Amino acid sequence: MNLFKNLRQAKKNIELNLFQEAQQIYQKILEKYPNNLEAINNSATIYLIHNDMKEANKLYEKSLIINNQQIEILLNLSNYYLNNLDHASATKFVTDAYKIQPTHWQTSFNLGRLKYQENAYLEALKYYQKALNLNPNFSLIYNNIGLCYEMLGSYEDALKNYQHALTLSPSEIKAHINIASLHLRFHKYTDCLTSIELAMKYVKNNLEIECIYIDCLILMRNLTEAEEAIQRNYLIHPEQILIMLREIELNYIQEDYSKAEEIAKKVLNKEKNNAEALSNLLLIYANTNNLEKFDELIKNFPFIIEGDYQKNKLLIALNKLKNFDFKTGWEFYKSRFFASGVVSNRKYFNNISKFNIPESINNVTKKTLIIKEQGLGDQILFTKFLTLIENKNIDVQIDKRLLELYKRNLPQICFVDEVRNEDYEYMIGLADIGSYFLQDKNDFKNFNDFKMTKLVDYQIPIPTKKRCGISWKSHAQTGDAKTISLENFKKIISTPDLTFINLQYGDVDAEIEELNNSINNKLENDRQVDKFNDMEKLFALVNSCDYIITTSNVTAHIAGILGKKTFLLIVSGRGKLWYWNHIENGYSLWYPSIKIYEFNKTLSNFDKVTESILREIKL
Repeated sequence: MNLFKNLRQAKKNIELNLFQEAQQIYQKILEKYPNNLEAINNSATIYLIHNDMKEANKLYEKSLIINNQQIEILLNLSNYYLNNLDHASATKFVTDAYKIQPTHWQTSFNLGRLKYQENAYLEALKYYQKALNLNPNFSLIYNNIGLCYEMLGSYEDALKNYQHALTLSPSEIKAHINIASLHLRFHKYTDCLTSIELAMKYVKNNLEIECIYIDCLILMRNLTEAEEAIQRNYLIHPEQILIMLREIELNYIQEDYSKAEEIAKKVLNKEKNNAEALSNLLLIYANTNNLEKFDELIKNFPFIIEGDYQKNKLLIALNKLKNFDFKTGWEFYKSRFFASGVVSNRKYFNNISKFNIPESINNVTKKTLIIKEQGLGDQILFTKFLTLIENKNIDVQIDKRLLELYKRNLPQICFVDEVRNEDYEYMIGLADIGSYFLQDKNDFKNFNDFKMTKLVDYQIPIPTKKRCGISWKSHAQTGDAKTISLENFKKIISTPDLTFINLQYGDVDAEIEELNNSINNKLENDRQVDKFNDMEKLFALVNSCDYIITTSNVTAHIAGILGKKTFLLIVSGRGKLWYWNHIENGYSLWYPSIKIYEFNKTLSNFDKVTESILREIKL
C-alpha cells in the first residue's frame, strides 16, 4: 500500500464530498497503520459530519493517546461532552485543552461553559471575559455572559450582553430567545412580547419562541389568546410535547385540575420520565391536597426532587409546612431561592458554603446575614421570628421601605438594606430561621403576640367615626387567584355608620369611582399616602382603622403585625398560601387578630360571610 498516495486520494474525496469513499480508504489505512494520526483524525471528522458522535469520539480519544497535545481534538471532545452534559469527561478535556493553550479563546470559552454547568457563575464570567478579550466579535460569548448574569439575578447586565450579541449578529436566534426569556423571568411581559415580535421577523414558527409566547400570555392571564396560540401550534406541531405542557399550565391556571392531569398523563404516555409533566402532576396533587398521590409520585419518580428540580423541592416544602410537618418543610423550603421563578436573591448564593451555619442561630460567633424574603408580606410574616434572636453578630436585611419601621420596633436587631457578600461569614434566609424556632404547633405562642407599636404620627384626613379598611387584590404571581372583585364588597361598603377606607395599592381610582357611584356610602381614598412606596404612612393608615377586611396580600400582613381586628377573605385553590392553613378556632396562628374566611372559586357563600362579618363589626 502506498500510504501517501492513499492519504492524498482520501483528502481529495473529502474535498469532493465523497465521504463514503474517503472513509473506506481511511479504514484500509488504519488496518495497516493503526496509529496514523491523519487517517484517525480525518476518519473521526467524517463520523462527526454524519452525526455519529460515538464513533468520532472513539477515534479522537485514540488520537489523543498517541499525541495528547492536539488542541483541535481536545476542543472537539470538549464541545461534545459539554453539549451532552457529561461533566466528568468534559472536565478532563476542557482542562487539558486550557493547560496546553490558555491563550486560545475557545479553551477559555469552554472553561466558562464548564463553570456555568457547575453553577459557578462568577468563575464562568471570569473565563468568558478572557475569551472575549481574545475574540471580541464572537456573539455567543456575549450570549453566555448574559446567561451568567441572568442566573445571578442581574437583569440589566444580562440584557446588555444579550443585546450586544444581537448587535454583532442581528439574526442570532439564541440571543432573541434569551432576551424574551429574560423579560419573562423578570415579569416584564410587555417587553417579552416586543422581543418575540422582533424574533419572529427572523424566523417563523420557531417552537421555542412560540412556547415563550404562550408562557407570557398565560402569565399575563390573557388566557383566551393563550388557548388560541396553543391550538394554532397544534396545527403546525401536532401533539408536540412542549405545546401539551403549556396546555397543562393553562388548565392548571383555570383550576381545571382534572383536564390538566389528563393531559399530563398523555405526555407521560409519550415520554415516560418527562420531568415537566411529572412536576405538573406534583403541583396538581399539592393544590388538590391529594397527599397520597403526591407522595406516590415522588416515590415512583425520585429524580423529580433531585438535582435541578428545585421547584419540586419547594412544592414538597409548601405541602409539608401547610400540614404542620415543620422539620421536613423547613429543610426543603431552602430550595425557594433556586426555584426557576425566584431570581431576586440568587446573588447571595455565589458561595453556598456560607449557608451551612454549624450552630444555633443565637450562638453564632461570626458575622452573619439574614437575607430578606422576596415579597413584603413574607418579610413581615417571618420577622416575627426576630423577636427570639439576641445576637450582635447578626445583621438582618430588609426592604428599604420597612427599614426605619423595624429599626424603631425591634431596636435590638441591626437592620440593613444594601449588603456585600464578602462582609459575612454565614448567610441564612429570613424564613429559614423558622427551623430554629417553629418546630411544632405549640411554638407559635413564643412569637405570635409581637405587634408593631412605634409608628409615625400621621393625621388621617378622613371622618372619625368607626373606620374599616378595605383591600381586595394582589399583584403577586398568583394574584389573580387571590383577588376578589371590588364589586363583591358593595354590600359591606353600603353599611351606614361606618367609614370605609381604601388600603389597596395600585391604580384603583377608576374602580373606586365606579363603586362609589353605585352605592349610598363611600370608599374613602387618602391620596396623600403612597400605598406602594410609603410604608410608614400605610402602616399608620391601617392602624387608624378599627377593622380591616382584606384578601391575601400585604395589607393582611400589615394588619396582622399591628394586631388589628382583621377579616381575611381567601379563595381556596392555588391562591391560598401555606401559612393561611395554620388556623385555630378560625383565627390565624401567625396573627391571632386575623379571622380567616375561605370561599370556593365561585364565591357562592360570599354574602353569608359578609353578613357574619358585619354582625361582628356591629357588636
